[in-house]
Amino acid sequence: MDNVWETYIPLEVVGVTTGTSLPDACMLLMREQAGLRRHFTVLVRKEEYNRLKAALMRKDFSSTRLMTKLAGIFSIEVGKIQICYVSGGKFSARVYLRRGDEERIMETEVATAVLLALETGGTVCIRREEFDRLYMGESPEGEVKIPLPSMQTELLSQALELAVQEDNFELASQLRDELRNRGIGGTE
Repeated sequence: MDNVWETYIPLEVVGVTTGTSLPDACMLLMREQAGLRRHFTVLVRKEEYNRLKAALMRKDFSSTRLMTKLAGIFSIEVGKIQICYVSGGKFSARVYLRRGDEERIMETEVATAVLLALETGGTVCIRREEFDRLYMGESPEGEVKIPLPSMQTELLSQALELAVQEDNFELASQLRDELRNRGIGGTE
């Protein structure tokens, strides 16, 4: 395995939240464990948001408990968890599983992987180049910005409608351009 800390950025889970003007925007908020401690946002489905929230607030790991028990029975250890950008504002995750000298990779949704990491003390990370490409910074007020490429197409469309309604033509233009880059025409 390559040196994890050279090609990956380890992340810590900060929390989950929903959007204010786009309530369907459910977000998992993480930040770098070291260095600049920049925030990184992953949009998740409502169901994933609910499972993550239950785990963070009530330590409810019922959705992954059976998986970790089975892993323990077969002496399988959960290694690193890798967040992966897919396309169209979607993310997936890879769970690296070890048994002795053998390593296997399991593809899964982000929430399941992050819950496994929280339950087992595993490390959540992302490839450095993906983090740098998708990280857009923070506003002076401490709000985390969501980069357009990491927004799901449905949310981009909703945001475009809202920007047009509010006569925010600069934002509407940026949203329309992102939708067109994905091969989807924007609202005119």
